[in-house]
Amino acid sequence: MAKIMVVEDETLIRQWLVMCLQSAGLSDSEIIQACNGEEALLLLDNGIYDIIFTDISMPNLDGIALIKAIRKKDSETKIIILTCHDKFAFAQAAVKYNVSEYLLKNEISREDIVRIVNSTINNMLDKREHNRIRESFLRGLLRQYQNTPVTAAVLEEHHISITEGRYLSIAFRPKAFDINKIISLQIDGLENITEFYDGIHLHILVANLTGDADKDHEAIDSIKNFISHLCGETLFYGQSRVCNDVSQFAFVMQEAVISWEQNFFNCDVGGISGAGDMHYKSVKNAINEKKAAILSYYTSNGKDLSKKLTLELCACFAAESLWDSGYLKRTICDILEGIEAKLDIGSVNLKEYIGAILSASSLLEIEDSIAVFFSQIPDVDNFTDCIRDAKEYIAMHYSEPLTLPDLAGRAYLSEEYFSRLFKKEIGKNFSEYLTEIRMHRASKLLQNNDFNINEVAEMVGFQNPSYFSNQFKRFYGITPKAMREAECQRYKN
Repeated sequence: MAKIMVVEDETLIRQWLVMCLQSAGLSDSEIIQACNGEEALLLLDNGIYDIIFTDISMPNLDGIALIKAIRKKDSETKIIILTCHDKFAFAQAAVKYNVSEYLLKNEISREDIVRIVNSTINNMLDKREHNRIRESFLRGLLRQYQNTPVTAAVLEEHHISITEGRYLSIAFRPKAFDINKIISLQIDGLENITEFYDGIHLHILVANLTGDADKDHEAIDSIKNFISHLCGETLFYGQSRVCNDVSQFAFVMQEAVISWEQNFFNCDVGGISGAGDMHYKSVKNAINEKKAAILSYYTSNGKDLSKKLTLELCACFAAESLWDSGYLKRTICDILEGIEAKLDIGSVNLKEYIGAILSASSLLEIEDSIAVFFSQIPDVDNFTDCIRDAKEYIAMHYSEPLTLPDLAGRAYLSEEYFSRLFKKEIGKNFSEYLTEIRMHRASKLLQNNDFNINEVAEMVGFQNPSYFSNQFKRFYGITPKAMREAECQRYKN
């Protein structure tokens, strides 16, 4: 239910606090202990905590310094100060760093601990539920499947603070940032800041404008600069026009998204396009045809033409006013995956390029990734027809019993001649190549916990799981089990 940390250098007091928490019926909660501020800082690297009890007077790193560090990571964690001294300076720190409670050790009781924790958790759950309702409603408006007419009363009902009067929306896409720092931000000319994640890739901010209209740009620039500083990166922004009517709330958010997409594609922002669904469907059909042609051309005409056509496909999105960067990214990833499937295993680190494309903040970044990808892959092969056919057959049937005589027979060649030709063109003999294909496929299957190791062995053509494990360890230097555990740990981190 909640993640709680107790930071106290006196062992008996720390253990007593943990006992009080355990007796408060927090069986679903995780309670972590730290004997000083430095240990607490290390534990904070493992994630955000909902509630932190901390002593003030501790050696090396005191409670005030710890609280400062906590607030740099998260502004929402509930902090409860424990101290033996009723000092005004500590009370000031409590106000400055938004501390929830300030407790004197010589006055605190078990009942106080239980009351404070239960109240904090209930408030936390209420806030989570309010946020869930709010974000679900906003996403519905944004995606046009929420048909509720928007009024000031409806916004208030869904815990949205925007009121009648001048307001606007801003869309942006950060790698990471603290939402609560934006919501609680005080900027001259802006108020009632509401922010949410669209569930795909953009964050949408809506705020009322309170100053003179001729100074709106100063308030807007201030919040953009603050967000960029908070994220530690230069961001692209989409911005709606200023609106006075809350009934246009959905339109204002949609306009900010369209503006962001147009900035992504480096096009002049001119409001929401009037193009209809039929136009978009025809454009998407044309894009799918281009995608299929690119994969075909790579095999028949080489990578230079495929690269040229891929970049032209990117330009097509902007030319046809198809402001959908998510669809563009998925399309380009499909192309790269399709080309990688035609290459020898290990020719290119596909994950690196897929990651760069999915995290791109502009069309230019995607085009750069495409150019680098095509510069790293080999051009079309110079294999003879029989070896090319053998490679494609192995790629399709590696999970089945395959032998050199089978492939030689398919090519109508003697086993001895086919074996020499295969090694000459591929650079390794048939059994080495088949093992390499199977091992690489197995390593990918091991990333999926739906299959146990025996099933993975069978799926890549090994009927004997023990023999598969021996071959796998000989190829990779670790067992299948060890690789799966390493992948799980990497994913958690």
